[in-house]
Amino acid sequence: MDTYHVVLYIHLLSLFVGIGAASVLIVCLFQLRGARELMEAVPWGMTAGKIARLFPIAKPTPNRVDGSLALVARRWRDSNNTVLREAAGRHPQVAFVDWAALVASHPGILGPDGVHPGPRGRALLAGAVADAVHR
Repeated sequence: MDTYHVVLYIHLLSLFVGIGAASVLIVCLFQLRGARELMEAVPWGMTAGKIARLFPIAKPTPNRVDGSLALVARRWRDSNNTVLREAAGRHPQVAFVDWAALVASHPGILGPDGVHPGPRGRALLAGAVADAVHR
């Protein structure tokens, strides 16, 4: 293949990628006009809570804290928290905020996906982090 065709194919590929990106942006902008929240306007926000339908192989598991369904494997959480808690114990300038304990003691602070914090959860997490910083 000669240089002319290589450059031509690169330009065509760039054009198609640009058109695709512009299409997504235009759809988001039109949806933003009618949306009450940003999450309603962006494609990944519209799929929140619908992952099981999009990826039927992924099986939702019940959240131990509030009973909602979540696609997060929690088998790593306790071991990671142990490592982080030990690291914070060895370094006085590091604070450990136990999010799992906060969620357990404040039901309903998770968002509709059962994984990420909702508005009350974000405020609670921000307060816990601020408290840890000022200890």
